[in-house]
Amino acid sequence: MIQDQQKLTQDLLSLIPNVVREMPPISASETDCLVSTTLCLYDPTWPKSSDDTKISCVPRGNTGTEEKENSLMKLKLLSNEGRQEEEQYGVSTELTLFTDPWTIKKKLTISDRSRQSCLLLNPRTVHSHIVRYLPEVNQKMVQEGSGLTVDVYDHNTHTTHQMLLMTLIRRGSYVLSGGWLMDFVIRRALKTKDEIGMYGDLSDSKLHFCVLSRAPTRVSSGSVVASPSQAPIEVSSGSVAGPSQAPIGVSSGSVTIASYSSLLADP
Repeated sequence: MIQDQQKLTQDLLSLIPNVVREMPPISASETDCLVSTTLCLYDPTWPKSSDDTKISCVPRGNTGTEEKENSLMKLKLLSNEGRQEEEQYGVSTELTLFTDPWTIKKKLTISDRSRQSCLLLNPRTVHSHIVRYLPEVNQKMVQEGSGLTVDVYDHNTHTTHQMLLMTLIRRGSYVLSGGWLMDFVIRRALKTKDEIGMYGDLSDSKLHFCVLSRAPTRVSSGSVVASPSQAPIEVSSGSVAGPSQAPIGVSSGSVTIASYSSLLADP
């Protein structure tokens, strides 16, 4: 019995090479149909009838345009809704490659350099970027009290100065007073139309200050040249020195209005 099974197996194995040799070769057309990268809802090799609806793998002419327009409309609606939420909550979800840190900017006016010794600031901007982040106690000091003492860091000279942030109730504006005239107008030789920038930093509890650009300075020849940088004016107890003028002596040993009135005059 075992011998009969072995003989049958040998007979079957002997037939396999003949079967392989008799298989017809695969044609080039059949090879092309083996793999397809076309995405379609049907197979072209399926049998068809006259009742079958014509199916095409090619998108209809206006389909792509319509879908694109619909997508743009959705994005526009979402964008409008996003803007409304940003205005409501006072936040921004817009992604930018670069954000200007100087959120408070101003070109100095004549009153900012006057003997009132205060810098007038936009109330909406200051409230949005500084005041609303302060503790409630400090907010009341700024808006209702005698003011809040703040440290102001000068990025140009790398020095820190103290000033008073308060509200002018009669005008509804915020002002920086205290050392504004001496520590910034006189020391930095600020002129009308100089542009300054400021921002509040919660990490170090300071206001940051920078002179962004200088106003054009008239020279004797009648031409106008820009002065992007100007050396700060050193102020001592007995003299006031400008960048291009001799020190002005003060006999009393203290700085008076008359001693630096020429520095406040516009060129």
